Amino acid sequence: MTDETTRLCVEIFREITGLDTSKAGADLSDEEIVVRPIDSFDIDSLDPSVAPGTGTPEVGGLTSREALELIRGFKGINLIGGDVVEVAPQYDANHNTAHVGAQILFEILSLMVYSPAIKPR
Repeated sequence: MTDETTRLCVEIFREITGLDTSKAGADLSDEEIVVRPIDSFDIDSLDPSVAPGTGTPEVGGLTSREALELIRGFKGINLIGGDVVEVAPQYDANHNTAHVGAQILFEILSLMVYSPAIKPR
């Protein structure tokens, strides 16, 4: 992660939490605020022809191939977790959304193997 990205993440952290560590008396420097990405994939970004089982389908969304390419492009980042959200089984008559969601989650978990935070034993 670049220094600029880290700086922006620290600014966002302070804005969201309302914490100004310098005024709060905390001994926490910008370098000590660790940014650890978590990949959260919203299934409704996929086209309804691929994943109809969501509460808010997006016409013209990604295909499953495009989504997998996008996720695989994160290889090598310091990923510490991930999830797939917005799967709605009540709208998933043919279980396609569940299958695509499971594959996407598998890809996210597979990325964690290549994370620099994972040390070989």
